[in-house]
Amino acid sequence: SFSRLPSMTACDEILSASWVIPVEGPVLQDGAVVIKDGVILAVLPSEEAKSKYSGAVVELPGRALMPGLVNAHTHLAMSLLRGVSDDQELIPWLTQTIWPLEGALADESFVKDGATLAAAECIRSGTTTVNDMYWFPHCTAEALCEIGLRGLVNVMVIEFPSKYGSGPEDYIAKGLASREAMKDQALLGWTVAPHAPYTVTDATFERVKQVSEEHGLPVHVHLHETSVECDASEKLDTTALACHKSEHKLRPFQNLDRIGLVNDKLIAVHMTCLTEEEIKVVAEKKVSIVHCPTSNLKLASGFCPVAKLVAQGVNVAIGTDGQSSNNTVDMMA
Repeated sequence: SFSRLPSMTACDEILSASWVIPVEGPVLQDGAVVIKDGVILAVLPSEEAKSKYSGAVVELPGRALMPGLVNAHTHLAMSLLRGVSDDQELIPWLTQTIWPLEGALADESFVKDGATLAAAECIRSGTTTVNDMYWFPHCTAEALCEIGLRGLVNVMVIEFPSKYGSGPEDYIAKGLASREAMKDQALLGWTVAPHAPYTVTDATFERVKQVSEEHGLPVHVHLHETSVECDASEKLDTTALACHKSEHKLRPFQNLDRIGLVNDKLIAVHMTCLTEEEIKVVAEKKVSIVHCPTSNLKLASGFCPVAKLVAQGVNVAIGTDGQSSNNTVDMMA
């Protein structure tokens, strides 16, 4: 009788692919992902899914279905500065090309248009979440929400003025106001993002710590991107533009640890130059590291010791960096 037929559970979609690749567990050949109300109900063999669930079936023959990629360090708006400078190391690349161009061009419309283009590129190449650092974060946030990309955007902090703000306190006030105005956007999260030790003073890093603690925000910072940054800071060679803006003869990571910023809220980007002791501290204090291999190669910055970090149990993510130092936000490129 009909009463003995197995009942089927309603769903919105059954995505049926030649391969389903979960984060953990074996690859499913001829697998399916069952979705309802934007939530994954089940991951199981395709024929089993079709017998248990009723909903629209989307066939994806010859395709692999996997979770979206997370691009853990971006400057999305820099899609409009793609390819502007090659064959330069970090500091001359910043001071001679990037900062002058940003000073002339980086206004609200620039950021909105650049972030919109980059967000579309992300989705096209399988990225569904980004962690962005740039001026006018409300413009990037608007672009992400309009495109439908999930992301962390930043309360940007740097010492020098720009089209966005006059200095650290202005940047913090504007960033927090944007966060408050967009607090109901489900796709968005926020960080506080001091640019780097060579562009942010100790006093401002103390303020960053305060903002992070008061608002529960992760701290997103470029750190130990080059050996010059580390060596100049340790010697306090202020003639080097990469020297940290501190009075202490310490490597920048050690200085941030002294200030109290080295903890499980710290997202340290690049980290190409690490001692064995620093790796131990990173692991003990549960710092997250973002490795940007293509950017580090293009700017001749060095290599993050990923294998050593992973061996110590450190959470290591991957980022593309901005398109000016990578030329793409495609994480498979």
